[in-house]
Amino acid sequence: MRRIYLMLAMFLTFTIIFSGCQNNEVTDEENEIDDTVTNSSYEEIVQASNNFGFQVLEELAGDKDNLFISPVSLYMALSMVYPSTIDETKAEMETLLQLEDAKLDEMKAANAELFEKLQNSNSDEITLQIANSLWLDDKFQLKEDYTETIEKDFHGEISTIDATSDASVEEMNKWVRNKTENKLTEIIEAPLAEDFVAMLFNVVYFNGKWQHPFDKANTEKDTFYGVNYAEKEVDFMHLRADLDYIETDQYKGVRLPYGDEGDMSMYALIPTDSHDISAIHGAFADKGMDVILEDAKEQKGVVNLPKFELEYEQSLNDVLQNLGMKRAFDQNKAQLSEMITGDDILHISEVKQMTYLDINEAGTEAAAATNVGIETTSATIEEPFELTFDHPFVILIVDEATDTVLFIGDIYDVS
Repeated sequence: MRRIYLMLAMFLTFTIIFSGCQNNEVTDEENEIDDTVTNSSYEEIVQASNNFGFQVLEELAGDKDNLFISPVSLYMALSMVYPSTIDETKAEMETLLQLEDAKLDEMKAANAELFEKLQNSNSDEITLQIANSLWLDDKFQLKEDYTETIEKDFHGEISTIDATSDASVEEMNKWVRNKTENKLTEIIEAPLAEDFVAMLFNVVYFNGKWQHPFDKANTEKDTFYGVNYAEKEVDFMHLRADLDYIETDQYKGVRLPYGDEGDMSMYALIPTDSHDISAIHGAFADKGMDVILEDAKEQKGVVNLPKFELEYEQSLNDVLQNLGMKRAFDQNKAQLSEMITGDDILHISEVKQMTYLDINEAGTEAAAATNVGIETTSATIEEPFELTFDHPFVILIVDEATDTVLFIGDIYDVS
């Protein structure tokens, strides 16, 4: 059987690469999909995506390095792969994506609804762009049902390319640059693998202006205490305003809204008495994001926040396998037979995430990219608060209308 490589790249936050596996015979009965659609809605997808994001964050945490991911990007990228799977591979992805009780058409409809709602979040002060694409080597052909899924349910662009040409790599990178306002410039390197079949991209780009901008005149140097209390002089922005404030024995936090209506927000949380942000991770795992953020109460206060920019890139193969998605990476066991025509056997070879973040006086700019490659071997406080983010902290960028976590990160260094 021919060795084939199908790269599906989705740019949101993660990159996934697939490789081929040995052929497995599948009966028509095993391929049948129950198309019954119930009342599943995008809210269930949001909850699953958020939970999945915190699981991935916890798997990646521990090295005390900056970490910045887009849960919704990774979730949507994997959701684009899911319709191509069957049998045990399908079951593992269902568990990972929390889809055990949902039919395939329900999942696709919910993802389509969430995609459209997020795309409608734009205003004069907030830009949110989400885009999907699939780039197929011209020697192969997608199955008709899978083509319809990508185009209709994920609003994805499908293009055919010559996988042997370096110009095809530049074409894909150019697409990503255009969708992320040049913040992510080179996610794919030439040459493509010999067994390339396709690349699937999912991209998320966010640019929001603060509802309460930080005055540049007040930005001044101060000390940030990083890993092992290492001191660094950095620019701190200062804001005095009525803001939603959170305080517990373990951590404090503040909501910084974007736009006049506050349709999206950044939540920044910092440990109260230590530099150990694992307490914040634990709170999200124990209570859930909604409970924690609902504790925020409006109060007068002062926020002192570092001005910084970061880039992040991470392969996620081990993370996804640790979370139970094993077969899709196994050359001998992966079952992705519903993607392309013919009997070539596909498997995932890499899942990779690339992100960008810029926090400044005017607002926040963030971008994420996920690519998927396929191969075949064949309580209210009365006193004003003051919150200074001068040691490691956690941030979330949230779409308030849908409660979708667009980005989440651990910040250890604010260079």
